[in-house]
Amino acid sequence: MWRTSDHCSTLQMEHVAIHHTLEQAKHSKEMTVVIHADSMSGLQALHHTRATDDVALVTTILGQLQSLADQNRTIKLNWVPSHACLKGNEAADEAASLVTRLPMATSDICLSL
Repeated sequence: MWRTSDHCSTLQMEHVAIHHTLEQAKHSKEMTVVIHADSMSGLQALHHTRATDDVALVTTILGQLQSLADQNRTIKLNWVPSHACLKGNEAADEAASLVTRLPMATSDICLSL
C-alpha cells in the first residue's frame, strides 16, 4: 500500500496509481497489461503530445508505457465509469479510502499547477 501527500489532486492520485500499476507490470511476465481507470481526465492527459501539468509524473508513465511496448507487450488503458457499482471499481475505491489512514505519505508528488 502507498499513500500520496495531502496536497495531491485527484488527477495526480490517478496518475500515481497508474504509475504503480505499471511498475508492478514491469515485473510480471504477462504479455498484455490492462489497466481500468475511472478518471477520463487522467487517461486523456496521457494521450496529449505535451504534458502541461504533472510533467514529471506523466513523463514517467509515458516512459513506462514505452518500455513495456519495447518488450512487445500490449498495454490497454480502459476507462470505466465511476460510481456505477462495478465490483473492481468499488473495491479500488475502498482500498483508496483505507490507505488515507496511513500515518504518512509513501509517494512524494510535486504540487500540481
